[in-house]
Amino acid sequence: MIYKFFSNIEFLFSTINDSQLWFSKVEDFNDPFEWDFPYKINVDNNKAEIIKYVIENSFNRIPQYIEYKINEYISTPKKLEDELNLTLSYRKNKGVCCFTIPENNNSILMWSHYANNHKRLVLAFSESEMNLIHIYDWVNRIHCTKAYINKVTYPEDMPCYINPFDKNRPTTKDADFIKSPIW
Repeated sequence: MIYKFFSNIEFLFSTINDSQLWFSKVEDFNDPFEWDFPYKINVDNNKAEIIKYVIENSFNRIPQYIEYKINEYISTPKKLEDELNLTLSYRKNKGVCCFTIPENNNSILMWSHYANNHKRLVLAFSESEMNLIHIYDWVNRIHCTKAYINKVTYPEDMPCYINPFDKNRPTTKDADFIKSPIW
């Protein structure tokens, strides 16, 4: 079983009466560090990877262009970081519905933050029911039948940035499921 805390009575009733779950916008999260791990590049350690990235993403450009971009990104990595960080804008259009595990049902922090200061309730869902989620994407106006369900990790050292060329880095999808251990 997994559990969903409810603080908003309207969302609770729509879940019970209409079998609908509320998906929050990422920018409305109460933890400002969630889903906010921008790219930061270490040029000294990643020159070869930057060169490879430019070559693989130049799409039949002339050699002078490729050389120009390599020099630009190595001398001013902020330009490449800015370009890569634009790719993270997909996060702003995502809706997220958070559930918790049974061990958190008695967490004072969870009840305080997610159940309107202990005034609402928590509902249980079987994990097999999560495969039945049917989503309407209001931004792109399409129906989706696949929800991404992942367990959250709670690292002791929260990353401030992600180096896109670091072989041991979390992927951006992994980073979407990182929270501070306090939660």
